[in-house]
Amino acid sequence: MLNSIAVFVFSLMFSIVSMAESSAELSVVELENDRWEVTVDMDEISNVYGFQAELLFEKNNINLVDRGFEHNEAWPEKGKVELRNYIKAEGAQYAVSLVRPAKAIVLEGSVLQFKIALLEAKPTRIELKVLKVSDNHGNVTSLNISNPVIVVGEPAAVMVYYVAGILIIFLLIMIALIMRKEKRKSESISTAA
Repeated sequence: MLNSIAVFVFSLMFSIVSMAESSAELSVVELENDRWEVTVDMDEISNVYGFQAELLFEKNNINLVDRGFEHNEAWPEKGKVELRNYIKAEGAQYAVSLVRPAKAIVLEGSVLQFKIALLEAKPTRIELKVLKVSDNHGNVTSLNISNPVIVVGEPAAVMVYYVAGILIIFLLIMIALIMRKEKRKSESISTAA
């Protein structure tokens, strides 16, 4: 009896420690025609029984292309998992859990993918607000999200032009100030003479 309690406590501590060190990241790949594939990637986590993600979208500019999500192949086939999707204009919630009796799984890599289309070609924000996993004992752990916000619909090259434009304006202001100072300096020298 004492051995089984020790094994239970050790496995519980190991699962909590392994989950605490894990992190996740939100990434995006541009497809075509203002369409994007959004992915949630995470480090390896063992002893997973449930997974939950909550995403926020910039209101009224994102449409889920297939109105669903693709999840990691570590989850068993239908009937052995319970899947819940809530998709709204301003965000989505995704939750999947094993149906008892089931053996916990290991999650790693791409754990959630979905495709979106922009209604207007403008910069649009997507935020991974919540990412949690639970073990077979019902312990829930929130994961550290290293890149929780992405902006789609904005070409990266445009940002370079904005920065370059600001630098050029700053440089022109500095030149104008230096020229004005030099003009005053030369006027004061000619007045003194």
